[in-house]
Amino acid sequence: MEILGKNETLKVCTNIEGTPVYIVRETKRERIIRIYYREHGSEKDVDHLRKSYVTVRTSKGRTYDMYREAISKAWCISRIYD
Repeated sequence: MEILGKNETLKVCTNIEGTPVYIVRETKRERIIRIYYREHGSEKDVDHLRKSYVTVRTSKGRTYDMYREAISKAWCISRIYD
C-alpha cells in the first residue's frame, strides 16, 4: 500500500450519473472494473462535506482510494493498493 504525501490530482471520466468509469494517471488510461465503497461527506465534519469518497479497482489490478471535491470538481488519489 502506498500512501501519498500530497494527494495526486488526476483526470476521471464518468458516466451520465457521475460514476467513475476510467481514470487517467501518468498519461495511461485505466478502466474501472469495480467500485468497492462510496460515501459522501459526513455532516459532522465540515471539511469532508465537500468531498465524495470512492474505492475502486482498475483493469490493471490496482485499487485506489479517491475523492472528488464538490467545489473544484477535481478528483484526487489519497491511497494506492498494489
